[in-house]
Amino acid sequence: VKTAKEPRPTVATFFRHIIVSLFYGSIFWKLGDEDYTERMAVFFFSLMFMILGHQQAIPALFEDRLLFYRERGAKAYGAIPYWISSWYLQLPQTMINVLIYSAILYPMCGFVDGHFGPFFLALLLTSWTGLFVSQLIAALSPTGQAAINFFPVSLFVTVTFAGFIV
Repeated sequence: VKTAKEPRPTVATFFRHIIVSLFYGSIFWKLGDEDYTERMAVFFFSLMFMILGHQQAIPALFEDRLLFYRERGAKAYGAIPYWISSWYLQLPQTMINVLIYSAILYPMCGFVDGHFGPFFLALLLTSWTGLFVSQLIAALSPTGQAAINFFPVSLFVTVTFAGFIV
């Protein structure tokens, strides 16, 4: 597992979630019930953060691409087992990062008790979607630089039609 060999990206991602949640929490400190637009902004920027965080995975996917081609050429495994194994171990790590982020941000923003579950679930599913989109873009791109350049473009198209920015 790449995470066991190189723990730095995992630790950096963990602390990035903590720092960004504290940053957003300080900006949107204790919102009132009438602050509907600000509440939507917290949610929107949290979703954006969950997706953008996976852009850093694209170079690692290109490092693993040559290994995949070699193993597939040797008929060791196919594309589906490789894809499943590449994200299977990332799902719990992503869940922990999103849980920490949500647990810090939710009370700081003064959100209503009892709705933490849907908030966390929306962020978690968005984060997993960002992971899968980064893998898709890396698989479709000829070079790592092209994939890194295309990721924000795909995000921009998605955000444009999401409904928050009118």
